[in-house]
Amino acid sequence: MYKKPTGFTIIELLIVIAVMAILAAIVVVGWNGVSVQSRNTARANELETWKSTFELYKTRFSTYPSQATGSYCLGSSFSTGKCADTSSSTAPTVAASTGLMNELKRVSPTLPSVSTSAVATYAGPYAIIGATDIKLIGTFESNNSCPDDLVVETSVSSGLTLCKYTLTY
Repeated sequence: MYKKPTGFTIIELLIVIAVMAILAAIVVVGWNGVSVQSRNTARANELETWKSTFELYKTRFSTYPSQATGSYCLGSSFSTGKCADTSSSTAPTVAASTGLMNELKRVSPTLPSVSTSAVATYAGPYAIIGATDIKLIGTFESNNSCPDDLVVETSVSSGLTLCKYTLTY
């Protein structure tokens, strides 16, 4: 008597493997999008906290911190000692930002924590103090879009956008 073989053919196994690979690819792409969104939300919250610190300073002293015009790191835990474009020799440094940080500590002894996850060569939040305003700038993983009520400062490269809050004197 002839017994019919049981099991799967090679074709059936290849089809199952292909379907599993496609499903795995969909999950990985979806997970990456969630991870990017999560990191950007943390960066937006961080920048909002810095904005609140500057506004608290203005409420208490009727002006924003008095610093020379220029760029300043917001925070101190940058691995290269620089923020903004860490590959640039003119990037603001943590050391040069000490005066601003000390001023802000007058209203907030514990300054906001800083995300140390860099986006390309941009390591974190920084401030550009001008004659008429202060721009608080954060780095975001996006293509020319900013979360929440932030405004695009510039799109540096594919996948990197600088977003800002502007505080006017």
